[in-house]
Amino acid sequence: MMTKTLRRELQEKTTVVCVAMLLLLFSTESNSSCADDLQKKLIAETRHDFGAVARGAKSSHRFTIKNPYSKPIIIASVRSSCGCTTASFSTKEIAPFGSGEIIADFNTRSFLGKKSATITVSFTQPYRSEIQLIVSGYIRSDIVFNPGSINFQNVDSGVAKTLSTTISYAGSSVWKILDVQSGCKHLSADLVEIERSSKLVKYRLTTTIDESAPVGYLNTELIVVTNDRKMNKVPLTVVANVKSPLSVSPSQISIPSLENGIVKKTRLVLRGNEEFQITAVQCEDPRVEIKVASTPKKVHLATVTFSSTGRSNLPRQIPIVFQTSLGAGNSVTVPITLAK
Repeated sequence: MMTKTLRRELQEKTTVVCVAMLLLLFSTESNSSCADDLQKKLIAETRHDFGAVARGAKSSHRFTIKNPYSKPIIIASVRSSCGCTTASFSTKEIAPFGSGEIIADFNTRSFLGKKSATITVSFTQPYRSEIQLIVSGYIRSDIVFNPGSINFQNVDSGVAKTLSTTISYAGSSVWKILDVQSGCKHLSADLVEIERSSKLVKYRLTTTIDESAPVGYLNTELIVVTNDRKMNKVPLTVVANVKSPLSVSPSQISIPSLENGIVKKTRLVLRGNEEFQITAVQCEDPRVEIKVASTPKKVHLATVTFSSTGRSNLPRQIPIVFQTSLGAGNSVTVPITLAK
């Protein structure tokens, strides 16, 4: 028979095990809740469907992460569950109130058919946690784009540029491209059939970005519409970096603390495509002091000093406007963002 002492020891051990299991369950639920909460705060879009894409086509998607905190967000790592997708990040550290991107590249050269992947993003700040993003798509074997994307690379503002792409289809001789659609008013496409046989159909697609395209990074798609009844739309990625004659780095200044007496100095680099003068600097906030040189040169250094007064009822966004002697695009604005 079991003695009272042995029975008591077994009861105590059982109690300890039960408590441990409850703590583990609570910890798991708490971590899951923290991850869900972080995901909602940082990112609005967690899924992307590439749709039907051509073999060899460059298919990439950027998930935007916004930092709502007054401290930097640190990305420890990103990993993909499938070799069909390569994951990376634009920056390891996302500044307070700034943004970064998780980039998902669909591998259309090595894989075919329906594919999907889960991208896990691990953080060490604001606390250790993970969020998950999902991408999917169908990689066709019968359509090939050469090159796999339309990459204008660097385009000077106010100057048009044209590139050509070959579209090949291996299959029915009655296959046709009916239309090429663009959601960007600054892109135009011209299509010419260059070959048709019983086994192969080829088109030459000429794409032009016009001179009125705005300064900045363009990442969009042309939609190739065919007479294929099952999958009649195939996207073709278009990227361009329309460059202003004037640029500034960093493009914004973040002030993480408004504590009285805090002084932060930031050095800005202004670059032009030719020698220029800074003719005027506009900033109406008395807490900001800007020093610049007036001599003409291609690269200017500007020192911006922010001195906090500790008052919290002042504007949280302070624009600094640099006017220059350049022609089109002769000014640039740098915002100062203050902590909440």
